[in-house]
Amino acid sequence: MKLSVAWRSATGTGPRFVLLLVLVTLSGVLLFNITLALVTPDGMQFALRQHDCDYATGFDPTASDREHALHLLRNHDLLKQCAGERPWPRTGIVATAVMLAVAGAVYWYQPKFNALRRASVPVEAADADGSLATELELLRTRAGLSPELTFRVDPARMTSGARVHGRTGSYRVHLHAGLLVLRGTDPGGFRAVVLHELAHVRHRDVDYASATTALWRVFVLTALIPYFAYFGYIFFLFTRHPDDPWLHGVPSAIGFVLVGLLLAGLVHLARADLLRRREFHADLRAVAWGADPAGWRRPDPAGGGLPWWHRFTKLLRTHPSWEERGKVLADAGRLDRLVPVEMFLTGTAASLLYGAVAPVEAMVLGSTGLWFSDVLVALAVCCALGVQTTRVLSRTDGKAESGLLPGAWLGLGLLVAQVAGSTRHRLDLVPLSPQYLLVFLLVATVPMVWWSQALKLLAGLPRPWRRVGFAVCASVAAATLYSGLRWWRLGGEIITLGFGDHAGALSKAYTSTIHGDWRPFAADLAALDAGMSVLSPLHALPAVRVTAILLWLVPLVLLLLQQAQARPGIRRTLTAGLAGGLASWVVVAAVRYVMAARRPAGVHERTGAYLTISMWWLAVAVIAVCVVAGVLVAAFSRRFWMVRALVTAQVVQLLAYGGVFFSFAADGCLGPVNSVLDTCRWNTHNGATVALGIVRLTLSNAVLAAACAAVLGAGGAWLVRLWRAHPGTAPAPQPPPPPSSTTPARRRRAALKAAAVLALCVPAVLLALVAQPRPNTGAYGRAFTQELAGSDRSSGDQRAPAQEAPGASPGAGGREPRPEPSPEDPAVQRLQMRAWLRNGGHTRVQGFDNAVTLLYREIHKRRVQGKGKEKLTIDEDDFHGLCGDLGKQTVRVQDYLPVPDRELQRAWSAALSRVMAGVQDCQDAFYPPKGAPRRTMAERGQDFADSLHEIVAGVDDVTAAFRRIAIEAGAELANR
Repeated sequence: MKLSVAWRSATGTGPRFVLLLVLVTLSGVLLFNITLALVTPDGMQFALRQHDCDYATGFDPTASDREHALHLLRNHDLLKQCAGERPWPRTGIVATAVMLAVAGAVYWYQPKFNALRRASVPVEAADADGSLATELELLRTRAGLSPELTFRVDPARMTSGARVHGRTGSYRVHLHAGLLVLRGTDPGGFRAVVLHELAHVRHRDVDYASATTALWRVFVLTALIPYFAYFGYIFFLFTRHPDDPWLHGVPSAIGFVLVGLLLAGLVHLARADLLRRREFHADLRAVAWGADPAGWRRPDPAGGGLPWWHRFTKLLRTHPSWEERGKVLADAGRLDRLVPVEMFLTGTAASLLYGAVAPVEAMVLGSTGLWFSDVLVALAVCCALGVQTTRVLSRTDGKAESGLLPGAWLGLGLLVAQVAGSTRHRLDLVPLSPQYLLVFLLVATVPMVWWSQALKLLAGLPRPWRRVGFAVCASVAAATLYSGLRWWRLGGEIITLGFGDHAGALSKAYTSTIHGDWRPFAADLAALDAGMSVLSPLHALPAVRVTAILLWLVPLVLLLLQQAQARPGIRRTLTAGLAGGLASWVVVAAVRYVMAARRPAGVHERTGAYLTISMWWLAVAVIAVCVVAGVLVAAFSRRFWMVRALVTAQVVQLLAYGGVFFSFAADGCLGPVNSVLDTCRWNTHNGATVALGIVRLTLSNAVLAAACAAVLGAGGAWLVRLWRAHPGTAPAPQPPPPPSSTTPARRRRAALKAAAVLALCVPAVLLALVAQPRPNTGAYGRAFTQELAGSDRSSGDQRAPAQEAPGASPGAGGREPRPEPSPEDPAVQRLQMRAWLRNGGHTRVQGFDNAVTLLYREIHKRRVQGKGKEKLTIDEDDFHGLCGDLGKQTVRVQDYLPVPDRELQRAWSAALSRVMAGVQDCQDAFYPPKGAPRRTMAERGQDFADSLHEIVAGVDDVTAAFRRIAIEAGAELANR
């Protein structure tokens, strides 16, 4: 009982305040790192690292967004290596900690500041007969507040209002002088005002308002204003130096400014919206304590501005109008509605939170925590909207919202912040394919709708099971939101920048590793490239696979546990799934028939390119039938359309897998739809191999695609009903529950429910376990890496199994990419060379020089000792160790970033290879490798002398190449 009362009394705005505080705090780390770069060496290293690593790998600021993104993909490992050369700066974290300390001090001493600013007097000074103090004490007792709260009178304020200030443990209610006059003429109005202020204390509104005000003011003064001043100085330098190559980064700088402006506007709007909502809750609490609602019936001051301007300024005010307050008191359910502005602001804050937490994540967790930011954003959204959304969506009075519009507004907030925030990593203000940004609407709407329908199903469970079901459903909704955000980070951003197949790397990898004639399948290969870029980001993530299974399994269990009179057509849902499954067999047969007409004559040729394309279109067919099933079920369902669409799609999906398995296991016996074989025989291995290859790619994607399709289907059906002027009506009243049946009948129904769950759950779980995507370590993975890197090497005659190609996922790693083409602008070339030297090139060459110096010194020493002697004694261990040290330093230089110029890189690489060859000969001369032919001491001595000559010649080549690099970087760096 206590939990339910606390739940009903919660305003739901506390988590949103916390989200703002976290957003401001984490944003401070990035802002301080940028603004302090000019005054601290640590910060300057951070600023240089952000740009120099790009330039050191050959980045050209005059390139397009597509080329920039491709550059990042090609040089992902090298950029990570460059960024890891030095520890991340802690300047931003330290400065943010200082900012929090200052904000904490402002919050703590704020009551004293207010006391000094306001000339207030104790209540006793304005209470001649003591009745005022007695009445205030009674009101404080009614509110259940501690005696630490004090009342004071502000004699300079003649309005009939009051204000409460302070912090935890020190609250002061300042009564205006006009309110004391109102006490004599309208005692009820006086009590209403005082109880309203006491409700603020009870709801801890004062703490939230004081904390956010203190943190925001300190943040603006210490971080935001210097941040804008920094970029103002940048733009001023751009106007003074129009020929500077850094001028190409103006759009990126504008993106930083947009993020700052959006952050400032967002925090102000969100804080004003939260404070207005707290005012409504304080009014309701005051009325619940006995205040007269007539005290809120006051006229609003007439406004002389335009109506649209008045509506806009209303969003900036922290106090609502008297008219709005009266409406809320008349209908308290208005506060339970999900207002579009609130959803939009929450989505924007969450999207900005990702950009704010990314630098902190990289500093603290490194590459092992790339998922942390998406998890944090998903949890932040769920927590910020948790109380209010749950209260709204769980209503059973027929007024509950479907979650479509709130989810769309939440997604719109994510979209807007993404458009502004992503410019920090791009060159253009608008991406090449901005239409893909609309995916955020589905990313937010799908979990919102699913959550709303799951809550309604939870209401039909026995009370002891509701808490467990609530926790499970909340976790699934959060995981669904995380899956959508994860897809965007792994693939959506790349597609939005203008390409999805990584500049043809996928198609080139297929054609180089899978045998067969690809020319007849050029159009199919283009479709495969585009489709794989959309489907591959999520299919190999275990968390997404578990989420995809729970998306339909949890609703199925909840549907079966509903009472018989309230169960929303579960039989019709399963029947629709079976019908869709039969249709999927027809579609599979149609795809096989079309591809059979295109199969090559030779059996061997049918197992390469032809089979790969056949598997791709079968995977598309599986997803397509699931999507169509989701659209139709959602369009023709009035209740629980999302969960019914997911259950139907899962039934269709499993039956479609069976059709694929059967068609390939019986290949050769199917006449005009035979694919590879011409001899009729049953082959379980072929059917399982092909089916599992398709399952790997579609098991998660089909469910998620069906969920998105259900949203589109339901939205389209709603528009059609609206156009035909026949809006959906409330569901008809259900008949009374039938009399309780006998125990055997109940047992039979329970057995049927368990059988239905197991019949769907067991195959799905087994497929998820058996069809785990394999790591991309084969020939296809190597070929993809080489094509992505622009390698000129061929992939040889290695072949990857054709059945794994559609389900393969591009993996990182592999070889270093070749240098980017040299820029036309000499200033950009100079920037690249300087960045190459500054980020480790000069340090590595110094280590190489030290090893060469030690070797030369030992050679000179032996030469001096051997003067006048017929035979020179050489310590094998000394030279073996010196050659080994030189070899380690040479490998260290070779492992560094390629020189950002192809011609210089060829000379640089050849010189280092020559040194390395001499080092290897030097070590082999003293300690020959196992299995090498025996050589005399004279022959080994000659080998040692030849190796030294090779090392010296290689060092001369390295010196010449480095001198050219240094000259390209600037004359001041030419001295080595």
